[in-house]
Amino acid sequence: MKLGEGIPRRRLMAVSFLGLMVTAVSATIMGPSFPSIREEFGISLGALGFLASAWNMGYLLTILGGMLSDRYGEPLILSLGFILGGAAAGLVTIAPNYHFLAFFFLLAGVGAAFGEASMNPLISRLYPEKSGFALNILHIFWGVGAFIGPALAGMIITEYGKWRLSYQVVSLAFIPLMAASLTSVGRLNPDRGGKSQIDDGTKLGDYKTLGILILSGFFYLSVELGVNAWLPSFLLLERDFPLALASLSISLFWALMAVGRLIMGGLADRIGYGKLILVTSVLGSTSILAGTLVKEPCIVMGLWALSGFMLGPIFPTILAWACRLFPSRRGLASGSIFSIGILGAVFSPWFIGAMAELYSLRVSALYLSLSGFTIGFSTLLLRGAAKPSA
Repeated sequence: MKLGEGIPRRRLMAVSFLGLMVTAVSATIMGPSFPSIREEFGISLGALGFLASAWNMGYLLTILGGMLSDRYGEPLILSLGFILGGAAAGLVTIAPNYHFLAFFFLLAGVGAAFGEASMNPLISRLYPEKSGFALNILHIFWGVGAFIGPALAGMIITEYGKWRLSYQVVSLAFIPLMAASLTSVGRLNPDRGGKSQIDDGTKLGDYKTLGILILSGFFYLSVELGVNAWLPSFLLLERDFPLALASLSISLFWALMAVGRLIMGGLADRIGYGKLILVTSVLGSTSILAGTLVKEPCIVMGLWALSGFMLGPIFPTILAWACRLFPSRRGLASGSIFSIGILGAVFSPWFIGAMAELYSLRVSALYLSLSGFTIGFSTLLLRGAAKPSA
C-alpha cells in the first residue's frame, strides 16, 4: 500500500504535528516546576539537573525506535511512543519520592524518543523533495508546544501551587493521540525503496557525513535542552526574575524558535543545509552569550528569545540532511542522530547544575554558548563531503 492510499495524508500529518506539540509540552513544563520539585524533595541543584538528564536519557533509545519504524512502519512505533509518554506523565503525578520521579522522567523520555523516531522519517517520506522545509514545519509544532508548556506550568503553579497538576493535563492530552495513531497501525507498509543520494555514491562517504551530523546534533541538543532545563532557574536565581516572568522568558524562547523554523526553514533546500546551519548557529550562540552577561530584564528576555529564533531551523535541517542521505533508512539515520546526539542533552543539564554548585549559574551557562559555536565548526567539516540536493 502506498502512502496516502489507505490512510489520508492529512491524518498522518495532523497526528505527527499535534503529537510533537504535546511531547514538547511534556518536556518543557519541567523548567518552571524545578523550584517546586527541589523544595518538595529537598534535593541539590545537581540532583535537580539530573531529572532533566533522566528525561533526555530516554532518547538513547531513538535509534531502536528508528530501526523498528523502518521494519514495522511508523504508525505502530508512533502509537507506542504516545502510550509511554501519556503513562509516564500520569505516573509523575503520584511519584512518592525523587527516585521514582527520575524513573518516570526516564520513561517519558523513551516515549518521546519513539514518537520522534517515527514522526521525522514519516514526514520526510511524505515530502521527499522538500524534506528540509517539511521537517522544519513539523518542528514548528515543537516550538508551539514548548511555548505552551512553561506558560501552562507557570500559570498552574502560581494559581494553585501544585506542580503535579501540569503533568495531569499532559497525560490526558495524550489519550486522543493514542486513539488516532492506533487506527493507522497495520495500514501503512514500511518504505524500503530509494538509494543513497550522496554524490560519490560511496558508503564510506555516507557514514562520515552522518557521523559529523551526529556530532552537530550532540552540541545542538546540549544547547536546546540545557536552556529548557535551566533558563527559568538562571533568571530566578541570577537575575531575580519573578516566576511568571521567568516562565514567560522560556516560553518566548520556544515561540521564537517556532517562528525561526517557519521563516528560515524554506531556505534549507535553497541555499544549502550546511550554510544555514553555520550562520544560524553562530548568531544564536552570540545571542546566548550576550543574554548570559547582560542584566537589564527586557534586554535579557529579548536576547534569549532571539537565540531561539536563530537556533530554530538547525535540528530539523540536520535531520533532513540525514534522511536525504539515507532515503531507505530514514528511521535509522534520524534515530542515530537522536540516540547518540542526545548524550549532549543528558550531559548538559547535569554539567550546568554541577558547575553552578561550584561557581554560579551565570558561569556554568557559558557552556551553552560554547556548544552552539561548536555546531557551526562541525558543519565546516562537511564542506565537499556531501551535498543534500536531489
